[in-house]
Amino acid sequence: MLEVFGDESCGSKFVVYGLFATPSDMREEAEAILRQTKNAFGGSEAMNLHCRILFSGDARRKSPWKFLSVGDVARMYETLAADISKLNTRRIVCVARKSDFPDALPSLELEHVDSRMNIPSHVVKGFDIGEKHLAAWCAQGATIPLAKSPGFEKVRFWPDTDHSKVEWFGKKRKFTNTIPSFVDLGSNCSPLLTVQKGNQKPALTEVADLVAYITQRYLTERHGSRNAHRVKKIYEAMSPEVVRFEVNPEGHFGFRVPS
Repeated sequence: MLEVFGDESCGSKFVVYGLFATPSDMREEAEAILRQTKNAFGGSEAMNLHCRILFSGDARRKSPWKFLSVGDVARMYETLAADISKLNTRRIVCVARKSDFPDALPSLELEHVDSRMNIPSHVVKGFDIGEKHLAAWCAQGATIPLAKSPGFEKVRFWPDTDHSKVEWFGKKRKFTNTIPSFVDLGSNCSPLLTVQKGNQKPALTEVADLVAYITQRYLTERHGSRNAHRVKKIYEAMSPEVVRFEVNPEGHFGFRVPS
């Protein structure tokens, strides 16, 4: 089985959903690297890593990591990215540029992706598109490479717990419930991706947080900022597979998936 962990990052220009995937028999080794990295920089296993907090001076000073400078934070994440990438793991992101998308979707007729289900089409009312909607679509897009290999039936998916609700094609749905989807594989349709549930947040969602956040920052800041070189170094160590969520010239939404 492939253990997959997911999290989102919403910035000023881009929305990114990131996945960290490890074979089940390597999960403990990946968790050990995360734990050892925290210890090496003066932390403990119980001290969670959250990029948005650690890279923000004010937020970091109110966290258990208040003793680290931004340079220390960058070095800690560089170490984690370099060591975790030596394992037989996958890092996958789906990226959406906010300015590419309209502010709202009109009412539209939906058809089931698998025609064999004989489910009639239905019309859903339009809704405003926010960054949570883009994050949900990006989460679906990030999983597409997994539908092809190894296949959803061989995946255990652990998204970061998010209880917020979004307007989703006529219904209010919990954000994490918008992620499971079918994927059209051409000759057939994938099984539905299932989400694992539990009261305890898996530690490796902290690595997924890094995959998403550092990609979002890299895309935003690569044209110049005081932290651009630090972000670039971490991003290159992670070296994620990149799926693009885009609007085509006809105005249709779609995913560009690497071959």
